[in-house]
Amino acid sequence: MTTEVALESLFSSIEDELFIEYHTQSTTTEVPVLDGEPDLDYYYDESMMTMVPWGCRFVPTDEDLILHYLSNKAKGEALPCQGITDCEIYGDEDKEPWKIFGRTSAEKFYVFIKLKKKGKGKRIERRAGRGTWKGQRTDPVIDSEHNPIGFKKLFVFEIKDEDSNNVKRCHGHWLMYEYSLPTESDYVPCAIRNKHATTKPA
Repeated sequence: MTTEVALESLFSSIEDELFIEYHTQSTTTEVPVLDGEPDLDYYYDESMMTMVPWGCRFVPTDEDLILHYLSNKAKGEALPCQGITDCEIYGDEDKEPWKIFGRTSAEKFYVFIKLKKKGKGKRIERRAGRGTWKGQRTDPVIDSEHNPIGFKKLFVFEIKDEDSNNVKRCHGHWLMYEYSLPTESDYVPCAIRNKHATTKPA
């Protein structure tokens, strides 16, 4: 074997190994743990609620959320990545947003929510613990070709009792954007954050 052929074979072998290593890291959702500590090549991304490689951050556009996440979810197809997890934010007990997401992080938390209707009507149940998610406005979402593809609805979390102002001072001002298709869907992706959070994302 000539030197030139040997080097070509060596480089080819290295490229194959690098590809396998990269492909494995980019598709693995579980992080290796050694002596109780996570792999240092990963960090915990609060918005995704999972471990991700350093340098990666989940920042989808409104168009991304509707065309590539909500549409896929509605059709039962695979999502582009696991950046949005299923989460129950409505219910009687412990569903206040600070009990689910914490109250100090200024991250946006992206979650899929399964909508539940009140009785036999068309109204959606928005009650969450001691409060409720109250709708503020609905805006159309337009894609890059100026076509309407869905809706973006703003909600504010409110406590309905005499202690509401004190609750806001202690736990912040919570906002939620809910994304929906023009047609009815059981699931909706939502971006939730605490406007008064004290800890900014890194």
